[in-house]
Amino acid sequence: MNPAEVLEKARQERYRAEEQEALQRRGDLRQMKRLLRYLRPRRKQVAIAVLFSVLIAILTPLPMVIIKEAIDVYIMPGNYGGLAMMAGLLLLSAIVIFFLEKTSHYMIAKIGQQTMRDLRQEVFSHIQSQPLRFFDRNPVGRLITRVTSDVNVLNELFAQGVVGIFQQSFSLVVILGVLFFFNWQLTLLILPIIPLIALASWNFRNNVFVSYRLTRVRLSRLNTFMQENITGMRTVQANTREDPQFRLFDELNRAHRDAHIKTVFQYALFFPIVEVVTTLGLAIVVWQGGRMFLAEEAALAGAVTVGQLALFVQALERFFQPVKDLSEKYNIVQSAIAASERLFVLLDTKPTIVDPEQPVQPGVGAGRIEFRDVWFAYNPGEWVLKGVSFTAEQGQTIAIVGPTGSGKTTLMALLCRFYDIQKGEILVDGVDVRDMRQADLREKIAIVMQDVFLFHGTVAGNVRLGRDSITDERIAEVCERTGFDNVVRRLPSGYESGVKERGATLSTGEKQLLSFARALAFDPQILVLDEATANIDTQSEEQLQRAVATLCAGRTSLVIAHRLSTIQRAHKILVIHHGHLVEEGTHQELLRRGGLYRRLYDLQYREQAAG
Repeated sequence: MNPAEVLEKARQERYRAEEQEALQRRGDLRQMKRLLRYLRPRRKQVAIAVLFSVLIAILTPLPMVIIKEAIDVYIMPGNYGGLAMMAGLLLLSAIVIFFLEKTSHYMIAKIGQQTMRDLRQEVFSHIQSQPLRFFDRNPVGRLITRVTSDVNVLNELFAQGVVGIFQQSFSLVVILGVLFFFNWQLTLLILPIIPLIALASWNFRNNVFVSYRLTRVRLSRLNTFMQENITGMRTVQANTREDPQFRLFDELNRAHRDAHIKTVFQYALFFPIVEVVTTLGLAIVVWQGGRMFLAEEAALAGAVTVGQLALFVQALERFFQPVKDLSEKYNIVQSAIAASERLFVLLDTKPTIVDPEQPVQPGVGAGRIEFRDVWFAYNPGEWVLKGVSFTAEQGQTIAIVGPTGSGKTTLMALLCRFYDIQKGEILVDGVDVRDMRQADLREKIAIVMQDVFLFHGTVAGNVRLGRDSITDERIAEVCERTGFDNVVRRLPSGYESGVKERGATLSTGEKQLLSFARALAFDPQILVLDEATANIDTQSEEQLQRAVATLCAGRTSLVIAHRLSTIQRAHKILVIHHGHLVEEGTHQELLRRGGLYRRLYDLQYREQAAG
C-alpha cells in the first residue's frame, strides 16, 4: 500500500468514526433545558405568544362548528333566514383567526431572531476569548458552521418549535374534544386509527434521526473543506491541485447529498402514510356515519346529522395536520439538540489563557522586557524554547535571528501572551505578563508580521482598526513616515479608497507598508517586527529603515529578520538555535566570535554575492 492509499484509508476511518460517534448520541433533554434558558429574558413575550396559540387552537374548530350548525339548523330544514348570519359569522371567525395567527407568527419570529442574536453574540465573543492554541486545533470552516448553520437550526426551534409544539398539541386535544361533544359514538369508531399514526410517527422519528445526524456531520465536513480550499487557492493553483481537490470535494459533496436524500426519503414516505391513514378515517366516517344517518331503526335514527358528517370530514383533516406538524417539530427539536450539542461543546471550552482575578496594572516604565529561564512547548514534551533568558531595556532594539524553526516567532507570541509558558517568567516593565490583563499587555505592544492580514473596508479603516482616538491627521502622519503615503496618492479616493478582502487591491509590499503604518498609529511602547521587511523592495526598505530608526527612539523594539544586513545597528542580537539562546551580542561582537551568527552571515553574504 503506497503512502497515498495509507492516508486515504486513515481519512475514511476518521470519517466513519466521526459519523458513528454522532449516531450514538441521542437527544438529551438537558440540552433542551439549557436551550430554553435563552428564552428567559423574553419570558413575558413567550407567555403572550403561548396565550395567542391557545386562542388559535380554541378558535380553529369554530368555522367547522359554524358550518355544521348552518347545515343542520338552516339548510336541511329549508330555513334560509339565518344563512346570511351564519356566513357572516364564518367570515368573522376567519378574520379573527387570521389576525391572531399573523400576530402570533410575528411575535414568535421576533422572539426567535432576538434570541439568535444573543446566542450569536455569545458564541462569537467566546470564540474571540480563545487563545491561538484553540484555533490551531479547530478548523475555521467548522467554527463558521457553528456560528451560522448551527445557530440557524436553533432559530427554527425558537421560532417554530417551542410554541408550535404547544399549539399543535393543544389543537389535537381541542379538536378531539369537539368531536366527542357532537358525536361520541362516531368519534370512538375513528380512535383505533390513532395508534397507526403514532406507529408511523415513531418509525419516522427514528429513521430521520439517523439521516439528519449524518447530514449535519457531512455538512460540517464539507464547509471545512471549502473554507480551507478557498483560503489556500493560491497554493492549490500554484501546485496544479485543482483536479485532486475537486475529486475530494465531489466525494464530500456526494456524501452530503446522499445523507440529505435519505432524510427527504423519510419525509416522502411519512406524509403519504399520514394521508392514507387520514383517508381511512374519512372512509370510516363516510361509511359508518352514512349508515347511521340512513338507518331506519329507531335506535339509530337521528344518531348522525348531515352537519355532523361535514364537521367530522373537516375535523379529521385538521386533526391529522397537527400530527404531521408535530412530527416535523420533533425533527426540529432533534436538529436543535444536535446543533446545541456542538455549540455547547464550543461554549464549554474554557479559555486556557485568562485574566487574573486581581490583575496587576502595567508598570510605569516604557517597555522593558525580561525573559527569565523560559521553557515552552506547543505539545507536551516537545520543547520549542529551552531555558531562554534575556533582557531588552527601554528604548533598545533587539534583533532575533536563527535558522527556520528555531523558535524566533514563538518568542513574539509568548511576549503577547498568545500562549502561556510552562516554566519561567516573562516580565514587561517588571510585571509578569500572566499577572496583567491581556488587553493591558497588548495595548503596550504593536506587531508587524510578514503575512499581513487586511480587512474589507477602507485604507483609513485598516490603519485605525476601529479606534476612534486615531485621527485622520494621525493616519496621514504615520503613512508619511512609513512611505505609504506614496501609495495612497495613487489610489482613486485616497485614504477612503476601498480595500477588498485580505487586501486584494494592494500588492504584497504595499500591504506590508500599510501594516507598519497601522502599528505606528497606535504609538506602542513595544514594537515587534516579525520579518516585517521581507516583502518590501530595496528602495522601500531603505525608506522604511529610516522611519524605523526615528520611530524606535524611546521604544523597545524586537526585530526578527532573515536578512542580517537589516539588523547590524541593533543594540543587541540574540541567536536562537533548537530552542536555545546560543549567542548574544552586537553585530561586530558576534562576527568576532566566529560562532553560528558568523556562519549564517557568511552563508548569506555568499548567496548575495552569487546572486
